[in-house]
Amino acid sequence: MTKSPFPLPEEFNAASYFVDRHIAEERGDKVAIECEERRVTYRQLFESVNRVGNALKSLDVRPEERVFLLLLDTPEFAASFFGAIKIGAVPVPVNTLLKPADYEFLLNNSRARVAIVTDSLLPLLQAIPVEKLAYVEKMIVVGREERPGTLSFDSWTRDRSASLEAAQNAANTTAGPRVVPGRSIPVPSTASPQLQATIAGPYRVPNWNADPKSAAEWKELIGRLAAAGATAQKGVREKLGVSMETSTIGGVRVFVL
Repeated sequence: MTKSPFPLPEEFNAASYFVDRHIAEERGDKVAIECEERRVTYRQLFESVNRVGNALKSLDVRPEERVFLLLLDTPEFAASFFGAIKIGAVPVPVNTLLKPADYEFLLNNSRARVAIVTDSLLPLLQAIPVEKLAYVEKMIVVGREERPGTLSFDSWTRDRSASLEAAQNAANTTAGPRVVPGRSIPVPSTASPQLQATIAGPYRVPNWNADPKSAAEWKELIGRLAAAGATAQKGVREKLGVSMETSTIGGVRVFVL
């Protein structure tokens, strides 16, 4: 087997590589980000990332939990993105050109309890009726003093520690069943009837939370999933009038449509 020129360690945190590494390699005083009149060094970015990470931990954000980012391209975006990653959370950066109905779906679908948003984009989230947001608890606003129902990004991070160890193990790296808490997400009222029916339909993938304990159990599970997939493919082929044949090319089994 050819050895990869970029071997990854068993434990890896992207914030350690893209941010912390530059401090260890003595590039702390180099400029990392230029944004209009602002110049942010790697050391300043490192400290901002750590403060955001610690601020998120103060809100009990856990590994693999989503953090919603509706931010313009500013240093606060980098600090929030890597700050979430550094504690093992999952940043969810979203397009800044969407509509309130889109953000409603994305917020509920991601189950993010914390949203970090640029002040000029905040009205897009405020246009969503509170009762339609099933999970959001805190909105952190960049570029604005605190107002009712929000926290100022600057005051939220200012007094947090600039030191933070990177999380190396996400919650689901340990062996065991993958249990996902139940949730109820409202179906977007602005979607078409057909899309509403699709969103509201049951999750049809069998054994999605299976935890095989042996090679035989794995083989049986894969066989069952393959059979289910073959049945679905047959229906699609018949509906589209497409035929499929198996063949071998260069010793590799292929499917020819």
